[in-house]
Amino acid sequence: MVGMGLGVAAMVRVGNQKGLGQFKELRRIAKSVFLLTLLLEIVFALTFIVLKNWLPTIYLDLDDVVNFQDNTAVILLAAQLLFVAAFFQISDGVQVVVLGALRGLQDVKIPTLITFVAYWLIGFPISFYLGLYTSLESMGIWIGLLAGLTASAIMLYIRFNYLTKKLIRLADIEL
Repeated sequence: MVGMGLGVAAMVRVGNQKGLGQFKELRRIAKSVFLLTLLLEIVFALTFIVLKNWLPTIYLDLDDVVNFQDNTAVILLAAQLLFVAAFFQISDGVQVVVLGALRGLQDVKIPTLITFVAYWLIGFPISFYLGLYTSLESMGIWIGLLAGLTASAIMLYIRFNYLTKKLIRLADIEL
């Protein structure tokens, strides 16, 4: 949710700078929001990693002797998934903020195609294969989700770089 909020902020700030025709400032502002997001998501990821064995216990009655084995199995599985979710946080945060910046540039068609490719052509097949045809099972599904989000973040960032460099180059030619 932090990434989503920063994505909206990036959209507004980038859109404002685009309207003013200040493309170098637009790029600087967007990159500062990207960096802030990356740093915050790393903190969240480290929190997930450090607390991966404790967080699942919030939702379980550890004093329940009857379900002790089930609770232990849930904690072990959740801890494994939280490890993947830690990296998921970073990719998801970056991709949602870069997507917001691209919306501020009024670029929505290509990012829609990029996210389709990342989620359905990269992430889903990996999730499907690892989840159903390997011993990774649920962990494999999350690895596929992570792969899709990471691919999305990288491709969207490349798109943002391409567009902002193009805008700066065109503005310099007009001067």
